[in-house]
Amino acid sequence: MAVEPFPHQPRHELPQRHVRVNVEIAELFAAIKKSDRTQILDEGIDRLRQTLAEAEAEGKGEDELEPIRKRKRTLSYAIEEREAFARAYAQWIAVRSGSAAMRREIDLILSGRAGTVQQVWGHDDFLPVAAAFDRLFTSWGWTVTTPGAP
Repeated sequence: MAVEPFPHQPRHELPQRHVRVNVEIAELFAAIKKSDRTQILDEGIDRLRQTLAEAEAEGKGEDELEPIRKRKRTLSYAIEEREAFARAYAQWIAVRSGSAAMRREIDLILSGRAGTVQQVWGHDDFLPVAAAFDRLFTSWGWTVTTPGAP
């Protein structure tokens, strides 16, 4: 059984409780959107959109269309700001905590042996996102330590 790096619901609530419009939060979301992971998900959504349009034009039945729609919904959800923030925050905690168990979980997901790859960023791809979190939390007056810096 996979161990979730950080409870999911608090990750979703954090932006609502603490985020104010500022440069740091804009930089964080920009880093997430510019990441290879998000670009790959965007491209996957575009391909699924095209596949779905072609399948509908060919008159395919619901049994063939629904799996395409479901996959598109899954990828679309993964890039929504709130979900992307939640996943990025969990990975930031895993990286910055220095927890070997959490880092192993990320490596398992990246290897394809657990979870789904869209859940995490590759180590190098995550560097700008982690740095943006560091700046954001420092701007809030939080102390950011880097025992597990990537």
